[in-house]
Amino acid sequence: MKRIVLLLICTSFVISFVMVNAETVKSEFTNHKVYNTAISDSEPQNMERTYADLYVSPAGDNANSGLSPEEPLLTIQYACSIIEATEAEPHTIYLAAGTYSPSVNGESYPIIMPQYISLVGTAEETTILDAELTGRVLQLEDCDNVIISDLTIRHGQAIINGNGGNEGGGIHLASSNCLTHLSRNNR
Repeated sequence: MKRIVLLLICTSFVISFVMVNAETVKSEFTNHKVYNTAISDSEPQNMERTYADLYVSPAGDNANSGLSPEEPLLTIQYACSIIEATEAEPHTIYLAAGTYSPSVNGESYPIIMPQYISLVGTAEETTILDAELTGRVLQLEDCDNVIISDLTIRHGQAIINGNGGNEGGGIHLASSNCLTHLSRNNR
């Protein structure tokens, strides 16, 4: 039986899943923002939100809990879709060394960062976010207190805005109060 999974994002509420098949039409409503924009059939469909730090590795599995380095998730996008944080209780997504790209671990871009979440790699030389020119790498909109550190961002695709200018191929930052710990090197 083939399933189609759609994710609709609205400003006041979110229809988090609409699963359609021959027998069932199911909708769930939530007051939480959901930040990922696509869920593949290979990703777990029971996306429970978690108020904890998460671990991600290119050798991980999105069926894992992600709650320890020994049981990491596979994609940053999936981690962003299940992690919850508040201003009083911020959380971190820890990235293991490796390349996070569509061809290596199936990472989808842009990664839309939730607020109050830090994205921390092992080192600029060893943790690589590579969009392979499929889209922006990171997108931060209406986001507060995000820290990005110890990683390299490359091969992001800028989007041309209505005025003919380019908007953020590496990081797109809009209406946000974010803390970014980045060094810039155009190599």
